[in-house]
Amino acid sequence: WLRRSVGKLYYRSIIAHKLSNLLYGLERPIARLFRLTDASAKVVKPGAPADPEFEEQRGAERFQTWTDYLQRYFGGSDKVLFVFLPRQDDYRADRNDPAVARLPAGAHYLDLNRTMHHETLQAGYLAWGHYSAAASALLGKRIADEINLIQNASR
Repeated sequence: WLRRSVGKLYYRSIIAHKLSNLLYGLERPIARLFRLTDASAKVVKPGAPADPEFEEQRGAERFQTWTDYLQRYFGGSDKVLFVFLPRQDDYRADRNDPAVARLPAGAHYLDLNRTMHHETLQAGYLAWGHYSAAASALLGKRIADEINLIQNASR
């Protein structure tokens, strides 16, 4: 456990980690603002337990809205590639199936968790899910190959 937790480059990535924590902290007030302006959202008293089914459905709807927006914003399905990266722990091949089902019609995507989990695990991780240089190279090559396929098909 300790070896995974304090890998050689872990501390170099701590700045990005802290920044993502800060952005996550800002996400909650923004979500509250959406709840205030969205008439379809349930009103939950502060401190009341959240309804897990409602939260899951709401999250799925937000994901779908966001991916639809991204695809339109960047000019269509041949301009966008959605990538699901492998995780170091708790592997399940079907982990991303619900998200893939919510992608826009005709969206290009790679579920690298499903197709490259074992290769990435073998290539190694630095600490707490941070990819090693070898694992990053494997994933980067696969993503670049897919981008090339999409670009060549759209010509």
